[in-house]
Amino acid sequence: MTDEFNALLKNGIWSLIPSHTFQNLVGCKWVFRIKRHTEGSIERYKAHLVAKGFHQHYGFNCDETFNPVVKPATIHLVLSLAVTNGIEVQPTSDGLHLSQTKYTLDLLKRISMTDSKPCSTLIASRAQLSNEDAKSMNQELNVLAPLSSSCCIYRVPERLRRVSEKAHTPQVVGPLHHGKKGLQAMEEHKKRYLRDFIRRTRVSLEDYIKIIKDQEGKIRSCYAETIEFSSYDFVRIVLVDAAFIIEVLLRHRFHELQDENDRIFNKPWMLQDVWPDIRLLENQLPFFVLEDLFDPDITPN
Repeated sequence: MTDEFNALLKNGIWSLIPSHTFQNLVGCKWVFRIKRHTEGSIERYKAHLVAKGFHQHYGFNCDETFNPVVKPATIHLVLSLAVTNGIEVQPTSDGLHLSQTKYTLDLLKRISMTDSKPCSTLIASRAQLSNEDAKSMNQELNVLAPLSSSCCIYRVPERLRRVSEKAHTPQVVGPLHHGKKGLQAMEEHKKRYLRDFIRRTRVSLEDYIKIIKDQEGKIRSCYAETIEFSSYDFVRIVLVDAAFIIEVLLRHRFHELQDENDRIFNKPWMLQDVWPDIRLLENQLPFFVLEDLFDPDITPN
């Protein structure tokens, strides 16, 4: 114990300072251990003075930890990693210094940039936010819209999309992918279905637009992602898509509504592409939109 205590004093492990009532002091205790030879006989008795770290909570009572003893195994591990990763180890008066100079030069040589000249950074290293910066940030925070409890339509997580992009990219319905290249071909068919929907129900286009317009805020709140389309474009997209879904379902149930030149139910039988596409997560419309547009009394007997 005396040897251990004297070694701690010699290495300057602690400094004595006055304590205060508001400070949470860390206690200590002695830990005794017997070191034995390989055959089991006692080699020597060991004693360590250790701190009771559980007396303080990291992040509350302290923000850093310190281990005064460096084990040889730790040094061996660091040196091994340095050699493996091409990091130089330079001995100095203060100890060993790890440098990535050689590693960086090897990278520059590999991409033929060893003759490149360094340039100064464009960012001030000690820049501080001004009152104008804080005012600008406050404006950004104040315009954030509250999250809606009616949100029910989400983007497919990127981890799933990376597995199969085509399996999660809709081609038919919904505003999230509207206007993308490759989706325009279906737009003409959807507009034809809207025209037939209006003729069959004998409700004016203006009335249907008003129904969607009155619900625009509620419809937008159903999407987890902000829809950037203008009010006119958003209402038009929702109306065309909703009428298309209603007509597809009715024509599938009532064959007399199908036209011989219908590209969805006849050549080239695009219905087989429409069915799985409608079920995609990003391809959904709020169900209440279909309920508002569909009149069960205006259907074939």
